[in-house]
Amino acid sequence: MHIRSLIKLGVVAAASAGCLAIVAPTATAAPDISNFIAYQGDHETGSFSLFECDRGFDYAVLAVSLPFKSARNNCEFRVHLQYSGGRSICINPHSTRNGILPMNQRPIGVKIGPSTANC
Repeated sequence: MHIRSLIKLGVVAAASAGCLAIVAPTATAAPDISNFIAYQGDHETGSFSLFECDRGFDYAVLAVSLPFKSARNNCEFRVHLQYSGGRSICINPHSTRNGILPMNQRPIGVKIGPSTANC
């Protein structure tokens, strides 16, 4: 299993010209085809967590990044929010999911792809 760090709770580290810059983003993230964004607020607001669109990768979700109340899938792949007990919900490629039900706001994992078809 690969270990990757997640960009957490509104602090973005970016490599620029060999230097490391720390940037505090606004309440919403700009659209990007290279990430899945999970928001703690409704309608893509509040603190957020970014997950790279790494096909087939499973990310563990840290409790500090919860709840997920809305999400934007900028990936070309389906994204599955995974829960204990084996269930999951699917988010279509290049789509937004608002109004995630309270029973689905605390996933234990995020799986990217591998399918590019709609759920």
